[in-house]
Amino acid sequence: MQILFIDDDRQKSILDKHPQRLTLEDLDSYEKMLNYPEINPNGQGHIFAPQFIWTPLILDHEHYTMEITDRDHRGIHQELQIERANGKWFWATQITENGKPLLDCKDAGFPYGSKAPIPCFPKVLNPED
Repeated sequence: MQILFIDDDRQKSILDKHPQRLTLEDLDSYEKMLNYPEINPNGQGHIFAPQFIWTPLILDHEHYTMEITDRDHRGIHQELQIERANGKWFWATQITENGKPLLDCKDAGFPYGSKAPIPCFPKVLNPED
């Protein structure tokens, strides 16, 4: 599986500074290609995915895009927004597979955008509730 991780805020900052020419250093500052072997909790392959450290441009306002391709070449697209407002953390995410919506959630109290069909927490973790 491959995941192209993009820090949207860093990307916008770089493109605003010099949109005509990007260096490899510029690209590395806002995106990372992650390669993961198959993860299988039944003892085959790896049990845990390796993690990576990422420092956001602004801790209280984070915006990421992930393009995920698995061995079946499915195209999963995820947008993730993390915000701290009034000392509390909120998040929202939208996930599609080949353009078809899979998940659209936003925490109650998320500071911007239209209301999502479901709150991310606890509904995503406990869909039967």
